[in-house]
Amino acid sequence: MNMHMYYKRKAIIALNAGIAALIPPVYFIVYGLIDPLHRYFIWLLCPFLVYSFICYYVFVLNKKRSEETKSIMEEAAVSTEQDVTSIEKLLITFLPSPNLHMQLYDHNGYLAGELRDINQKAVRWFMPYFAEKLLTKTYGLYDHSGRLNTTILIKKNTIELIGLDQKVVLHFKDQRNKGFIEFLDYERSKSYYLEHALFRMDAKIFINSSAEAAVLQRGYMPLSYQSFFRDANTPLLTFYKELNHIEKISVLAIFADYLSTVDH
Repeated sequence: MNMHMYYKRKAIIALNAGIAALIPPVYFIVYGLIDPLHRYFIWLLCPFLVYSFICYYVFVLNKKRSEETKSIMEEAAVSTEQDVTSIEKLLITFLPSPNLHMQLYDHNGYLAGELRDINQKAVRWFMPYFAEKLLTKTYGLYDHSGRLNTTILIKKNTIELIGLDQKVVLHFKDQRNKGFIEFLDYERSKSYYLEHALFRMDAKIFINSSAEAAVLQRGYMPLSYQSFFRDANTPLLTFYKELNHIEKISVLAIFADYLSTVDH
């Protein structure tokens, strides 16, 4: 998958959502014609029509982006990276999901991996947010070919990584203030500090309180990437330190926990 296919998929999703939003207005219009005494139901059409218009705008926008990137992606160098953790800079996109469906792309606009909810059941779309928070989140880290590499279990007080050579459990320690969260890896004597902005997606992760390990920024995408990524606000994840495989997976797991609670 590449950015051309991503924008095309987003356009199709928006178009289908817009069409679905028109079904209730059609019903109310027919009902109003049959029973003129209940024509006040016409006011119920407004939210559906507004949402349908927004979906149509998103459809047109992503259709245009898909057309603009089609020829560019055909000429771009296909990534040969097999492991998402071997890439220093990852660009993040999101697909509709009741919890989290995060895609990770290299700078050439090709999919390097995905981090998404394994249990994507239809009923999850209708669960209230407070109920969703009570459930154990089960995310999968997939490579570019869709093969599951690591399972991430996010519970109330821990993040457990399954599928690695060594067992990894990150223990939620405390929230010192509204913009600072700490996780401890007792097995390897490491601490991970997540420092995040209060009103933006931006966040940083430090290892052992001093070494800056990774930075997540929105609105700071390099100009050289904009041929493939048409949205200048595409989030950019940068690994700043020479981290080993387990540390990078741990960082991705912490960001998954953080982004599941952020509007994206």
